[in-house]
Amino acid sequence: MEDTLTDREELQAPLRIDYKKLLYVLIIPVAVGLLLVRLVGEREALAVLQGARTEFVILAVIAESLRYLAVALYNQKLLHFQGHHIGLWPFVELMLASGSANRIVSAGGMAGVYVRYRFFDKHGLSLGSLAIVLILQTCMTSIILFCIFLFGLFYLLSHRLLGTTQLLVTGAMICLVSGVLASVIVLYRRPRKVKSLLVSLTKLIDVPWKKLTRRGIYNDKEVIRNINNFYQAVDIARKNPVETGKAFVYSIMTLFADIFSLYFVFHALGFPIQLDVLLVGYAITNYIISLSLMPEGIGISELSLSAVYASMGVPAGIVVVATLLFRFISFWLPILVGLLTTWDLYRRSLL
Repeated sequence: MEDTLTDREELQAPLRIDYKKLLYVLIIPVAVGLLLVRLVGEREALAVLQGARTEFVILAVIAESLRYLAVALYNQKLLHFQGHHIGLWPFVELMLASGSANRIVSAGGMAGVYVRYRFFDKHGLSLGSLAIVLILQTCMTSIILFCIFLFGLFYLLSHRLLGTTQLLVTGAMICLVSGVLASVIVLYRRPRKVKSLLVSLTKLIDVPWKKLTRRGIYNDKEVIRNINNFYQAVDIARKNPVETGKAFVYSIMTLFADIFSLYFVFHALGFPIQLDVLLVGYAITNYIISLSLMPEGIGISELSLSAVYASMGVPAGIVVVATLLFRFISFWLPILVGLLTTWDLYRRSLL
């Protein structure tokens, strides 16, 4: 009989540093940063940086730090719905460690999932518990993003910034998203169908894996047990609206922390950017980054942030320095702190 790998056996292999990606992380942003500084002039960029107000830079760092605190509170709350309790500070360290792993370790976003699994495993929790947290997180985030999209649409309509073609495309997107949400709700209300579909899916995925390794990694009974746990967690969340509301608030904080950090960066450089310009520019930039093939938007983030805000009337010198300072706070600093928290978690045998 073929063996079946447990979660522990399957995911205990050490993470492998992706030196090619690490080289991208180190070289490309530096090259892009030097190019941007060269375009606006070294003296002008240095003068803008020297005039930065320290208190606003500190506020930008605090805002970015609150993002990881909010993510930790968010995940902790979702785990509470499953009846498990883990301290807040280890969760904060975990979020920083998983974020750092995603940026410098191979396997893309799976590196962060691996780090989270190791943390869960040390606390006696299964891969299924982590999967439930990630699914609930995705559901809540999707709802919030859809609401933000609707508010953004209302803003554009009220300012008459959408033409006929844009309205048709937007209407089609709303219909599509609404259809997907309705399908998910209908499917959720049919637990037997959900179990049948997921069991069939796991078997389908397991076929090529068995051919390659001659060992299965999925277990039907485990899949059904985790589905039951998911429904129980959702039921607990529905019966505790206050706690569920807190989870939504934490999720919103994670989405807006970056925006507040960028807002404080602009103010630190003496440019009180308008809120609508900030939000629209940030949204366009993230859309550009999502279309790029570069890992973590390396290089593309710097270029798009600078180009978008410059096109919206922000002075070139302010834009370049704000971009580089913001990227240091939101990208580089969390990597360094994440490496320290990874070491601390290993030291305390929590990874």
